[in-house]
Amino acid sequence: MPKEALKFLEHGVSKERNLGSTRRILSVKLLDMASTIEADIEYLESRVKFLIASLENRNYCQKFVRNCKMQKQAFSIYPYHIYLVNMKKINILNHNSHVSYW
Repeated sequence: MPKEALKFLEHGVSKERNLGSTRRILSVKLLDMASTIEADIEYLESRVKFLIASLENRNYCQKFVRNCKMQKQAFSIYPYHIYLVNMKKINILNHNSHVSYW
């Protein structure tokens, strides 16, 4: 086999090895990102549950919709509209007040 062909073949094999390790690195990064997002969602769910409980305990809310659905970054619990500004801040909007929680 000519030297040039052998070099080309070796180069192809090393490129394939590099590609495999790049795939593994990307897989680990994606799994890491997924677990981070999952942790953020769990944190936000716990904060929202806490906020709802606080609102119920303080009698701010008299009527709640039972099965509220997440829509993008906002959902409604009558008479409140709750939306996420970022991963740490939650805004609660009422027709006559606006409250932010962290």
